Amino acid sequence: MRNIIYLLRDFAEDIFILAGMALINVATFQLHQTAGMYSLGVTLAVIGLTIARQPPKKE
Repeated sequence: MRNIIYLLRDFAEDIFILAGMALINVATFQLHQTAGMYSLGVTLAVIGLTIARQPPKKE
């Protein structure tokens, strides 16, 4: 149980950011499908650029 708490503590910021992006995309899709596609494209581009600038570190 402690391992799960430590894992969640380390990734809490990332989980909240991804959840926020998901909610924004869902809300935009409910407004209009084309606007939702643009929103999803921007979200994926931002995630891709973030990963490209700071790739995961090998242990």
